[in-house]
Amino acid sequence: MATDPPSPQAAYPEAEPIDRLVAGILDNVLDAVITIDVQQRIRLFNRAAGSMFGYEPASMLGQPLACLIPTEARALHAQMVGQFAATGASARAMGATQMLTGLRSDGTEFAIQASISRAGEGAGVLMTAVIRDAAEQRALERAREAYVAAEAAHRAKTDFMSRMSHELRTPLNAVLGMTRLVQASALERLSEQEREQLRLVLTAGERLRALIDDMLALGVHSVQSPAVSSPPSNTHPTGHVLYIEDDPVNALLVTELLRCWPAVRVTVAEDGASGLSLAHTEQPDLVLLDMHLPDLHGLQVLKRLREQPSTRHIRVAALSASATGDQVAAALAAGAARYWTKPIDFGPFLAGMRQLLPSSPAAERP
Repeated sequence: MATDPPSPQAAYPEAEPIDRLVAGILDNVLDAVITIDVQQRIRLFNRAAGSMFGYEPASMLGQPLACLIPTEARALHAQMVGQFAATGASARAMGATQMLTGLRSDGTEFAIQASISRAGEGAGVLMTAVIRDAAEQRALERAREAYVAAEAAHRAKTDFMSRMSHELRTPLNAVLGMTRLVQASALERLSEQEREQLRLVLTAGERLRALIDDMLALGVHSVQSPAVSSPPSNTHPTGHVLYIEDDPVNALLVTELLRCWPAVRVTVAEDGASGLSLAHTEQPDLVLLDMHLPDLHGLQVLKRLREQPSTRHIRVAALSASATGDQVAAALAAGAARYWTKPIDFGPFLAGMRQLLPSSPAAERP
C-alpha cells in the first residue's frame, strides 16, 4: 500500500506552478496533465490527474514522479525519463504515445496511455505528460468498433434482403401477373375444371407471396408515397410511358396490362443507359423504373433524370421487386412519385397510373 507523500514544502520548498495562467487552463481539461522538471519532480498536476491518481493536486507539487510509478518499474522509468530530458530521445520513443502502468494513492496499479513532450534546455528542461486511463480508452474503442461492426452488419443485411426480395419477387410477379391476365381475358372460354386450376395457381402464388413478405420482414407499408391528385372519373389516361426494365416477362406484363387504355403508349428500355437516352429524346409523360438494372441502380437513374434539365420535369414511378423499407424510402426521397412492389397488385397499380398520366375526356377516347 502506497503512503501519502510528504508535503511539498518539506520535500521541495521552492516548488510552484510553472505558470499560474497555464495551470488554471489545464485544470479544466479532461485529460490528466503532469509536468516535471529535470529532477523528475512534479511542477504541474491538474485536477484530472488528481482524480485519476487519487491525490489532491496541490499536495503533489514538488513530489517525485516515482510516487506515481509501481515500485518495480521506478528505476527503469527514471532512467528513460532522464535520457529523454537530456537528449530528447530514449529507447521508448518518449515523444510518442506509450502504454504504461500507473500507481494510485491506494496502491492499485492501472494501465495508462501517456503522450510525453519536452521543452527547454539544460537545467530548465520541463517534460509534460498527457495521460488517459487506458481502460476507459479501450472501452471507448470497443464501443466504437462495435458500432462500426453493427453498421456494417445492418448494411449487409439490407443489401441481402434487397437482393433476396428482388430474386424471389421477380419470377413470382411473372407467374401471378400472367395468370391474372389469362384469368381476365380468357376466363369465359375456359372449362370449369380449367377455371379451378387457374384459381389454385393464383391461390398458391398469393400464399408464396405472403411467405416471402413474412420472411423478409418488410416495412413497406410504413413508407407513404406522396399524394397525387386523381383525375375526374369521366376521363381516360393518355400519353407515353417509358418502362425501364431488363426482365422481358415483366416488361410484357406491364405492356399488356396497360393495353386497357388505348391512348397510352409504352416503350421499353432494357437498361439504365438506354432508358436515360430515351427519356431525353422521347420526352415521355411518365418513366416507370425498375430499381435493379444490369448497368445502373434505379437510384442512379433517378438522380441523373433529376440532374438533367431536359428530364427533370418527367414524373418517375418505381416498380420494383426490391421491397424493403429502406429502398422505398430512398427512392421516394430521390424524387419518385410512387413506389409499387412486385408482384403487381393490378388494382392499386392501375389506379396510381391513372393519377400520374395525362387524361382526356371519355368522349375523345380512340
